[in-house]
Amino acid sequence: MTVTQQIIKDSKFILEMKKILFEDCFAQLEGTFGISKSGTFESLTHLPNIKEGTENFEIRKKLEKYVTHKEESGIALKEAVVDFVKEYAFTYLNRFVAYKMMEERKILRQTISREFDSNSFKFYLADQAEDEKRWKQGNVYKAYKIFISFVDISLFPSLFIFSVVSQIKLNGIRIKFS
Repeated sequence: MTVTQQIIKDSKFILEMKKILFEDCFAQLEGTFGISKSGTFESLTHLPNIKEGTENFEIRKKLEKYVTHKEESGIALKEAVVDFVKEYAFTYLNRFVAYKMMEERKILRQTISREFDSNSFKFYLADQAEDEKRWKQGNVYKAYKIFISFVDISLFPSLFIFSVVSQIKLNGIRIKFS
């Protein structure tokens, strides 16, 4: 083991970062989809952002199905939720690390380094009138989220075979991956 590897192994920094990432991802899932750490789901009547026929509704149904499937397999609800959140958190962490590495190597135009102010996002908005409209109306997060999905699909199309659900509109054609 090299000195650098030993320092990383002994460091509490990485463990703390994993904990922060896990908690943040869980808070997003809980706040958006109403899933608790115990594995129970809040009633849809208490979640005004989830309406039948919306992307969030479809994702919620997939999450419920995932947790139910795990429970039927003999895994405790709490453990199923923890496993899902870990997978969710580290999938996105790995993806963003890959983007950063590609940016540094000039393989990918700046995509995440400056978030909403990244050059690639600006070029994307110029080509995507619907997302440019969202951005101008102040819905920057939604436009950036769709942009990241676009980058994901462009760089890693095979990843979307197993994704929970990702639906975007490209050049007027609706594409759904599930």
